[in-house]
Amino acid sequence: MQATINNGVSEPAPVVPGAILVAAGLSEIPRLLPHVVAEARSAHTHVALLHSILPSGAEAPEANPPSTAWFKMFRDARVILLGAARQIESHGVACSTCVREGDAGEVIRAELARIQASKLIIARPARAEAAEIGDLTAGVDVPVIAVEV
Repeated sequence: MQATINNGVSEPAPVVPGAILVAAGLSEIPRLLPHVVAEARSAHTHVALLHSILPSGAEAPEANPPSTAWFKMFRDARVILLGAARQIESHGVACSTCVREGDAGEVIRAELARIQASKLIIARPARAEAAEIGDLTAGVDVPVIAVEV
């Protein structure tokens, strides 16, 4: 599967009402997979993996158009998500991936609404403050499962 990049968005995940949206940092995804598979199998539903990256000009506003480093970051995120999707699919769970550019909280809320997800699973690093999780999930109107990683 080849990724297309259009204004900081990879191929959109399909709209699957009732899907589980999984939003996490790339290093956290492997530790989330057992929880994601268990939730999806018990709910008999699709999983959509989501990762957000900073906008292309966030680190260096003078870099317009996006830098080579930004495209590499985007590509690497896509490759890691596709590998995780294959692992999830090996357990009989349908899975799609999406990499979006923007603020993590805004990206999560937009993708939840777009795919009509019924649940959100996020990684909660052991050192994360409750306020950090609250920032990511503010305004989310579906159940949130924060898995400590």
